[in-house]
This record gives sequence, C-alpha cells and structure tokens, in this order.
Amino acid sequence: MANTRIEIDPEGDTLIILPVKPASTQTETPETATERHYLCSKKHLTLACRRAAKLFSSQFKEASVESDGLYHWKFEGIFDSEAFELVLKIIHGKTRGVPRSVKLDLLSDIATIFDDLECHEAVAFFSTNWLFGWTVEWPQPGQLRDKPLAQVILASFVFEHASLFQTYTKMAIRHNIDVVSTYDLPIRADVSDKIESTRIEILQGLVDGLENLQTKILADKVGCNEACRATLLGSLLQGMKKSGLYPRPSSPFPKLSLDAVLASLANVQSPAYFGPQSQAPLLNYAGRWNLDPTSANLVSGGLIGYPSGLVQGQPKPATAGTNTHSASASQQTTTAGGLARPSSGLFGSSSTPQNTNTQQSFNFGRPSPSPGGLFGTPTVSQTVKSPQVSSQSGTKGLSASNAGTTSSTTENPEQPGTIVRHNCRLKDLIEPLLVAAEKEITGLKLADFPRP
Repeated sequence: MANTRIEIDPEGDTLIILPVKPASTQTETPETATERHYLCSKKHLTLACRRAAKLFSSQFKEASVESDGLYHWKFEGIFDSEAFELVLKIIHGKTRGVPRSVKLDLLSDIATIFDDLECHEAVAFFSTNWLFGWTVEWPQPGQLRDKPLAQVILASFVFEHASLFQTYTKMAIRHNIDVVSTYDLPIRADVSDKIESTRIEILQGLVDGLENLQTKILADKVGCNEACRATLLGSLLQGMKKSGLYPRPSSPFPKLSLDAVLASLANVQSPAYFGPQSQAPLLNYAGRWNLDPTSANLVSGGLIGYPSGLVQGQPKPATAGTNTHSASASQQTTTAGGLARPSSGLFGSSSTPQNTNTQQSFNFGRPSPSPGGLFGTPTVSQTVKSPQVSSQSGTKGLSASNAGTTSSTTENPEQPGTIVRHNCRLKDLIEPLLVAAEKEITGLKLADFPRP
C-alpha cells in the first residue's frame, strides 16, 4: 500500500490520515496512493477547530501519542483530498496557494470539511470572498436546479451568508417536486425538512383556495347568472386539471412544483360571455349590441349562432320579397294557431310576422357586417310587431309576446333586444390566490437555524 505524505507544518506533531478513493475510471496499482498523510500542528488545529479541541482533550486514543511520537487522527474516506489539503493550509496560515475563486463543486467540498471540523472563524475571510466576489459566475437563481442548488444551499449555510441562503432556499421551495434530495451533502435535516414543509403548506393553501372558489360559484356567490357561473366553473375545473390539481392530489403533492403550478394557473382564462343587459349587475358589463330584426337571427347551436348555410363572420341576409326559404325553416313546427315555432337557441328567435315565401336572417350590428367580425357597429333597435311566439327549447325555455300591432317598448330579458359583454372573468378570481401564494415563497432565514 502506497501512502503520500504532505507536510502542512514541517514541525508538526499530528498526523492526519485521509483515505483516498480511486476514481471510477482509475485502475488501482501498487503505486496508487490509498491514503494521504498530512503532517500538521496540534496547536493550530485545536485553536481553529472546535472538533479538534474536543478530540484532543478527551480520553480517545487520538489524544495519545503513537509510537512514532505523533498524534494520529484518522478520517473516513468521504472528503475530497484537494479540498481537504486546502482547508488545512488555511488553518495553518499557508494562504499563498489559496485560490481567490473556486468552482461550485470545490466550494461545496470545502464547505463540507469546514462544517465537519467546525472551523468557521478561521476561514471566514476566504469564504466571504468566494461567495461575494464570484457569485456572478454562477447561474441565476431561477436557473439553478438539483445538485448545484443543493450545493449552494450548503455553502451559504456553512459560510453563514444569510441573503444567499434565503434566495436559494426560496428557489428550492419553488422548484422542488418531491421530498428534498440532499445528494449526499451534509445539509442539516431541519433545513431540508423546512423546505419541504413550506412547499407543502403553500400548495395546500392554494388548493384550498381554489376549492373554496368552486364552492362560492356553486352557491351563487360569484357570477351574474347561471350561464355566467357555468362558464366560470367549467373554466376553473379545466384549468385545475391542466395544473395537476383536479382531482385533488394528496399531500405531499408528488411531481408538482410550485413554479409549474403557478405558471399554469396564471394562464387560466374564461371565455367572453354575452347576455341580456338586465342580467348583468350595474357596472359589471362592457359594450352594448342591439338586435336588428332586419338582419339578425338567433339560432340554435351556441350562445350566438349563425343562420344555417352561411359562413361564420360573413352572414348574408335574404333579399326581401324573393321566394326563398331559410335553411332553418325545416326546423320549425306549426302551432294550432298557425304560428311558426322557432328552433332552439339561448334567447329564442325574434317573432316577426312572416309570409310563407320569405325568411329573414338576423345578425348583430349593421345589416351587412364586414367579413370576420361577429359584431358590427351597434345600431338602434327597431320596433318589431310580433304575434305571440313560444320557444320550447334552448337554454332556458324562452318566450316572448306582443299585443297584435302594438310596438314593443319594454325589453324582454328572455328575448333581449340588447346584449352586453359581462365582465365576470375567472382570471380576476384566481389572481388573488396566486398573489398570496407568491408572497409565502420567501425562503428560509438563517437565524432560524442556530448552530449547536
């Protein structure tokens, strides 16, 4: 067995023995060093390291001189030999060869050794320079993941850098998807447990808030009317499912990261809803469109449909006086009084008297809207003379009546002459929950984890 002896202090009285593990690609030979022996000063070690002071003042065999006249202190082969030698040089004041900047892997190894030896005061100057002066070489906090993130958390904790510790534990809370992995780094258990418990608490509160919103919608505490609430509830459930929150996942919410969930919920939107002005609370609607009975027709198939056979966005009303039949005429039935029963729709069809040869199409806006637009420029509602018409199907089973040749001056909410766009938006209801969750992702405070 070949050993390598390194003199940190030529006048030293203590031999530190560190087993060296060969690299996975290295083939062990008789000349391969399996141990490194560091000749050090017991006085320097006990002054700088709390662990050394306790060890050499105890009854352990390390506190007794061996046959070679030296104290022997043997470590397990868990430390990087390069980092270990660097730490011993700093303890003995041999700082000429100490690098001014280090890579993250080496910094993590150094932090591991410092934490084991408990020599934080001796290395405070160098650790401060490493953390303050060269953090610009590290990735931005939002780009750091997995083992590099754990390494930075360890280094900032060991070297007592409070702001970095809070910043990177915040990233861990935001991006972690399961039980925190320490990657065999000596991160304190209470730190990793707090990161995981904070993540779970925030996700728990977010899911509770979304389910509470569902309850409010079902209890008619949110939304203008039934159709509006149905739109909000459907969009909410779809958004929760896309975010992995519906059906409700069980704690500890495996495979869910706060960052992904919040980003997904931020994109949830409900479609625009149009309905009668009378069903929209004051100041809770925008825009106004009047029905023009000479060019607009409400048909089945949606909130606002299109006459059968016409291309969406390009309605083409029939010319008055020509012998044409609407494609929707086949969907009508005749009542006992000889009146036509319109096909289903949310609001029903305008009940204008019609002869048997002509069927007028209805649109919103101008009689001839430009292609591609559902609504044209709002126009003034026209007076309509209508016999009594009953609509048996549609969203609400709608009906309208008019007295013979009397002009209609009062809008029927079930067959409106004016519709508005409701301002109930799911995004406005979810946003406060997202803001509250973001405020809770604050990272951990170093002062909450005192050293023993």
